[in-house]
Amino acid sequence: VSLPFHANFDKQNITLKEAFLRLLDYTINLDGSASLDPMDIDVAFRTDTWNVKELLAALPPVITDGLKGMDIAADLALDGNCQLSTLDSQLSTNLTAHVVLDKGTFSAPKMLPMKVKNIKGDLDVEMTEAVNVKINNLGLKAENTTLNLKGKVNDVTGDMRVDANLKGNLNLPDLKAFLPDTMPIALHGTSDVNLHLDSRLSDITDVNLKKMKLGGHLLFHGLDVLYDSIHAVSPTT
Repeated sequence: VSLPFHANFDKQNITLKEAFLRLLDYTINLDGSASLDPMDIDVAFRTDTWNVKELLAALPPVITDGLKGMDIAADLALDGNCQLSTLDSQLSTNLTAHVVLDKGTFSAPKMLPMKVKNIKGDLDVEMTEAVNVKINNLGLKAENTTLNLKGKVNDVTGDMRVDANLKGNLNLPDLKAFLPDTMPIALHGTSDVNLHLDSRLSDITDVNLKKMKLGGHLLFHGLDVLYDSIHAVSPTT
């Protein structure tokens, strides 16, 4: 721990400059100020690049128990600002963070039938009364499918609202992993994906089609689908 600071005891104020906290190989750099009465904290933070898999392994089980059955890995870097105050006798919080992910992988066989890899993201997170996330870019690959997501996810811990664009290339045989083994279907081909979704989580889970907004297009290449006795083939040119 290195906490260079300047204190003004008359004003009950502390200023941090180029301070840092380090746990194992993980460092958080801090710059900002704190007043004690009333409490008013305004601190900018910045991390180096963290290895998420190693960090999770070093954390106590009380934090990581909810991740059992998941294999998560990535390089992660954060920078942002944290503000806390008790002005007007009420606690006010405002946390903003720019999150950069690289070389990410995710595997959870009970949740997802395939491993997700090549996860690369650039996100802006805001935590006030609600948690809102702006997805500047989030790319991934699963089997032979590649997808890229951009948009906003608001009220993440409540009735989440998604307003986002999904683009990529869908490898149709990859869909079989999500279907029952007993379903008599053969899938071949690919599809260019360009979709836009604007909906709340409650409308998606309730399948409230009147309130869900979903649009876009799918462009199939080499489509060849055989389901029971139904056969669909895309025209050749």
